Amino acid sequence: MTNTSATAPRDFTDVFVRGFKNESGKRIEIRDTKITGLVMRVTTKGKKTFTLHTRTTGGEKIQITIGTYPAISLKDARAIAMNHLADIRRGHDPREQARLAKALAEAQSLTLTNLLDEVEPIFALTKSVWRAESRRGRKKTEARAAIENVFAALLKRPLNKVSLSDFAKAVNGYTPLRPRKGKTSANGSAARALTYLRPVFDWASGRSRFQKEGAGRGAKLELPDLGLIHDPSIDDPTCPIPDDHISPRRSALFMARSALRDAQAGARSC
Repeated sequence: MTNTSATAPRDFTDVFVRGFKNESGKRIEIRDTKITGLVMRVTTKGKKTFTLHTRTTGGEKIQITIGTYPAISLKDARAIAMNHLADIRRGHDPREQARLAKALAEAQSLTLTNLLDEVEPIFALTKSVWRAESRRGRKKTEARAAIENVFAALLKRPLNKVSLSDFAKAVNGYTPLRPRKGKTSANGSAARALTYLRPVFDWASGRSRFQKEGAGRGAKLELPDLGLIHDPSIDDPTCPIPDDHISPRRSALFMARSALRDAQAGARSC
């Protein structure tokens, strides 16, 4: 079906929407005469999208995308448009509701890999371990490589399906990929990965130093507090003293552990 007056308002019917062809050579918009503000946008390639053109109670012009036909039927498009108009009359902004719904949907499918992709360029601005040059000759940054090694089994799982105990098991059950001679544990590597990942979760959840507005991720996530996981390197006398990337709050513990090792070494040499 073609229309010589393509942009003229029409009383939409299933037959009209299904059969309409855009032969104008440009994208066109057709208004529905039954639901005020309901528009069918048709591209030159025939893609049909329902949108709602209306105003807020404050007079601001807004456009809300409803969906693409035939995934969204004409009946459903009209029902959604009427719901949006009712919400606007009550003083609500459907665009904000749509943003929240989108953020919720993204949060439900977001994986650890997705989160690392998101945070890496942000943390790289101030943290050298998140920069490419942190590991010469290698593509992955020091922080990312450590996290992916220790939490490999959790990388592709949606974060809302992973519990604190899952992360704890990964940390305390991690074994070295290439065991060093005479060493059977990799508690130091696990501790580093935990140290790198904890601020990522704090940033995404708006915790700790990311509590202030604008400091953390825009759409906050409900993620476990990794600070509640025991650091296996604390009880491992074979672990070297962590370097500058370890939290300063733990420096006293590491210094005490270092002094104890020195004392033990001195006693053995006597």
